[in-house]
Formats: sequence, structure tokens, C-alpha cells
Amino acid sequence: MSVDAGHYCGGHLDDAETTMRIAVATPESVVRAGIACLMAAEPEIGVVATADSGHELRVAMGSTPVDVVVIDLDMGDVVVELLREKSEAAFPAVVGFLNGEAPPVRTLSNLIKAGLDGIVRVNRVDDVARAIRETHRGSVWVSPALGAHVLRGVDLSWSRSDGGSIAGDPDQAVVVSGPRLTATERSVLHLVADGYTDRTIAEQTRRTGRTIKYHVSNLLTKFQARNRAHLVNLAIRTGDLPANVAIAPEEPDRTTRDSQVVDRVCSCRSSSFGDTGKERETHAGAVK
Repeated sequence: MSVDAGHYCGGHLDDAETTMRIAVATPESVVRAGIACLMAAEPEIGVVATADSGHELRVAMGSTPVDVVVIDLDMGDVVVELLREKSEAAFPAVVGFLNGEAPPVRTLSNLIKAGLDGIVRVNRVDDVARAIRETHRGSVWVSPALGAHVLRGVDLSWSRSDGGSIAGDPDQAVVVSGPRLTATERSVLHLVADGYTDRTIAEQTRRTGRTIKYHVSNLLTKFQARNRAHLVNLAIRTGDLPANVAIAPEEPDRTTRDSQVVDRVCSCRSSSFGDTGKERETHAGAVK
């Protein structure tokens, strides 16, 4: 539907000053009204249409020229359709906004790769206006708070031209867009996160130990992980494991446990034999 900010804020749109026409799409009527009201304070930005569904947004865009679409990222299917159309023809800039917790880094990265021009938090008024201005100019703009969230998930190790490296904290290293995993690798990854050894995973998945070692090795390579704990940390940051997963201590392998028992037994026997030998030497000395 077309909208006049004065309907919400007691003001009006000045067509002479408005250079950026925006459409706001979200199922939340309060958020739609809030954005329209807040943008009324920006002379060059005018909310010309609002929508609560993909259909309503298309109708509005078909009847009113729009320069920037500001859309709720919770409208996932609509966002995907817009980005698909945007990649095929001339299309307004698209700014997605969040009205809750930030999604996994992998999701944010994929949205930008798919053509999303900006990502902001709706409760940061200055960021919304800045995103509209920057994307209208053809730039990609991400709210600083969300940018920090993304950067925490970036591998801070780069290669220098001289062959050396600039290494950040290795524990913070992560592949922003997670590797493509097979169904089996994903299943093994979850069991590794639960702390199971290769042998236990093989028993649970009814595969051979060699097969599980192969899959674990592939996972370590794909995530560029140093060890199993590092693998789980990276998988959490790429969204391949839930953020609330608890990294369980690795279950001791049966072979390791058995060898430890054998070592203790041998140690005890060796000690006993040693004592017996000393007793024999003492007895022999007494006879002499």
C-alpha cells in the first residue's frame, strides 16, 4: 500500500526534497509504522509504500517507483525471491533488517553473496538511514554491530607476499561460509561434538573404524581444523553445529584404556619381582 509518513507522525512527504523512495516490508505493523515515522525525519528519504507480504510488496512496487526495499529478514522466502529477481534484471537496492538476534555468520555471508545490499538492526535508526543512503549509491553496507559479529567469525590468518603469515588468534579462526558436507560427514560431526571416539562412532553408525577415520580426516581438512575440539568450534561458528552445543570431553578409546590397564599391571608385577629379588639377595648374604 502507498503510505504517507504524516499518517503516522503528523508530518508529510515533500516530493521536491525526496530523492530516495523506499518500500518497507514486514508482517509487523508496529515496525512498519515505526520505520515510516523515523524516516520522516530524513528529508531526502521518503517511505512511498509498505507491505506485510510478498504479494503486497510486488503490487506496491508495480504501481510506485521504488529505489530501496527495506525488508524484514524473517520474510525469508520473499527475500530469496527478491534477490533472485535482482540478479536477473535492474532492481531496487535491497536492505534487510533484523528485529532480534543475529543469525549465524554463514547466513549473513550467504545473503550478501546472493546480492543483499545492506543488513541493519531495525532498532538502530541512524544505521537504517545510513544503509538506505549507501545502498542507494550502489555500495554494500552492514551495520557496524553486525559487522563486528561477522568479523569475529573470520579467519584472521592471511598470507603475506613474502610467503610469511599474519596470524590472528587461531582459536578465533573460522571459515565464514562453511564447507559443503555430506550427510554422513554431518552425522559424524555431531557425534564428534558429543565426545565420542572413532570406535564408538563406528559402532553407532554401523560402519568400520577405518571409514570413520576417513570421514573425520575429511572434516578436519574441510574446516582446516587442528584437532577435534577446534573442529567443533569452527563448525559452531559456521552454523554447521548449533551455537548452544556443549563440547564434550573426548571419550577415552578402549584400546587406550586397555593399554593403560596393562601398563599398570606390568608395573605392579615388575615391582613385585624386584622386591622378591632383593629378598633373595638378602637371604643369600645371610647364608654366606
